[in-house]
Amino acid sequence: MEEQQQEPKLRGLVEPIREFEGYSLLGYCAKGHVEPNDVIAAVEHDYGECYNASQVRQTYARNVPVGRDRPGETVMYTDVQPGRGAYKITWLDAW
Repeated sequence: MEEQQQEPKLRGLVEPIREFEGYSLLGYCAKGHVEPNDVIAAVEHDYGECYNASQVRQTYARNVPVGRDRPGETVMYTDVQPGRGAYKITWLDAW
């Protein structure tokens, strides 16, 4: 009997994060502090990339507006202190 593979818990919930201009992949981000192995499984399933737990960390992020000349655009800063506007993320370094 063939063993059926289980869907990752975070399937579709881990997003690739690119540098501001959108060219280089910086990492993958899941909102909230979640299990590192769940992030790795979702990235492998959704994007076909393989990583290990040493590349995953639980931290905080904050989105900051770019400026008046680019309305609606924000930059995400990671590894910020918890506080106003900060939210929990689980980050996987892609490099």
